[in-house]
Amino acid sequence: MLLSAEVDKDMVPNHGATALHLAADLGHVDVVHLLLSAGVDKDKVTNDGATALHMAAFNGNLQVVPLLLEAGVDTDTGTSKDGSTAFHCAAEHGYLEIVRLLKESGAGKDEVTSNGETALHLAVKNGHLEVVHLLLHVEIGS
Repeated sequence: MLLSAEVDKDMVPNHGATALHLAADLGHVDVVHLLLSAGVDKDKVTNDGATALHMAAFNGNLQVVPLLLEAGVDTDTGTSKDGSTAFHCAAEHGYLEIVRLLKESGAGKDEVTSNGETALHLAVKNGHLEVVHLLLHVEIGS
């Protein structure tokens, strides 16, 4: 079996992405599940500062995000070169359900990028009305 004791399941090539990063990035739900079951480092960051959650959120992989959240990933670990968290990525790209999941999991709504932008700023800048509404509703209701 691939995940036997002989294989380093957290090994990284030069760019720093683990097998979990790649599976999350590409939306391979069953592979993500298997890797998490094998005990991979779920919060490891790439050389660019991204986690597997970051990659799943950036690409809108709605089936992968809940698996990572259920495994207990840190929602605010890892920031890309511009300081974006997974929450920023989901809001910027308009992935409403991922934003909702991350918010419900405690992702920091007030975290800012290196440009001082919150998830709300990024959603507004990109015209994602439903995400803006969700973020405003959450902020007003808090």
